[in-house]
Amino acid sequence: MWYAFLRLSEQEQMKALDGDASATSNLARDMVDRFADRVRSRHPNRDLEKKPTIYALHKIGSACFKGKFKGSQRWSKKDWVSWGKHSHVPDYQVGALFTEAASEGLIKIEPDGVHWAWRHRFVLEYLYSSAPVET
Repeated sequence: MWYAFLRLSEQEQMKALDGDASATSNLARDMVDRFADRVRSRHPNRDLEKKPTIYALHKIGSACFKGKFKGSQRWSKKDWVSWGKHSHVPDYQVGALFTEAASEGLIKIEPDGVHWAWRHRFVLEYLYSSAPVET
């Protein structure tokens, strides 16, 4: 998160700290973009292209935000994999995205090792509000 935060102008940083929706959306967009770039650079021999990776995050984030578990703020890895399979990322790569999301700090793994949650709610809100429209 700090990498993306420091890339914002000083004015945008202050707005983000104050919870300004536009600024936090810009911050989340940069975080997601950096995540996709890092996934691609860390796994050059896999089918993890940038656009499908971002699309998968949008699908997963949207499923969480829509409240499939009515108010839940944590989900299982099984949920992640299930929702991610409905994206353009090959099924066998969805688990790798989970591991990378934890490593990059987009999500946090709960102490039980089974459940996870979004580290920052504004990232979840961004993923839902900016999700691509399916045709």
